[in-house]
Amino acid sequence: MFFPFADAKVVELSLHAPPSFKVRNGYNRFLIRHCLKGILPEPIRWRVSKTPFFQFYPYWLKNREGEIIAYLNSLTSAHPIHEFLDMHRVTQLANIAFKQDSFSGFASWKDLWTLHRILLIARYLEWFNSQS
Repeated sequence: MFFPFADAKVVELSLHAPPSFKVRNGYNRFLIRHCLKGILPEPIRWRVSKTPFFQFYPYWLKNREGEIIAYLNSLTSAHPIHEFLDMHRVTQLANIAFKQDSFSGFASWKDLWTLHRILLIARYLEWFNSQS
């Protein structure tokens, strides 16, 4: 699978880009919107709404609770994520998110979305370190 925005050079550029390249005239991701001129149709390039997140995602995530908890527990202190996050608090977040009986409330979606992002960051850091 190819993730063009995960390329080390693209990530490095985005981390070092000045704020005016990131947000301008009320549009976030301004640099990429500018770069996609002539590639994406204008209404798509400048839209500010996103497609709703997969509606069954919380249930899909819940069905992988064991895998996710095992993965979080496998992140030793040598893993680069420890430079950025308190993994004890991340584990607490996972336990809270998975103990909820219903995923219809805003807090549960927020918890799951945060957990999802943490998992992606951890995997990205593993990949990024393997590239150097």
